[in-house]
Amino acid sequence: MNRQATLNKVVNSLREQGRPALGPDGEPVYINNDGCRCSVGCLITEEQARRWDLDGTDIFYGSFLQKVFPGASHQDGEFLRRLQQPHDKWVDGEPFPKEGFAKIAYRYGLVMPGADL
Repeated sequence: MNRQATLNKVVNSLREQGRPALGPDGEPVYINNDGCRCSVGCLITEEQARRWDLDGTDIFYGSFLQKVFPGASHQDGEFLRRLQQPHDKWVDGEPFPKEGFAKIAYRYGLVMPGADL
């Protein structure tokens, strides 16, 4: 999946979801008990998301990034980390953080999905 397709999937998934994926302690998680997912959680399987939430796995760099996203570069890991930031700053009950994702789209020369955002 290229960066545009990744941005599209994350933005569309989170916008449809309508709220961040937060655990019982209010901290961001890959997937919560209600099935809500974070930015990266939208890109991995439910099994991966649940397992990695339990052990605190950070998938953005190194050999683990390669296991999850074969062929991904360090720059791809950085892109995923940037995609995660608007989600992690999203306060439950607040509107979708479109500005954060729009900044990422601009930075990478991508098109922000959804004209109504």
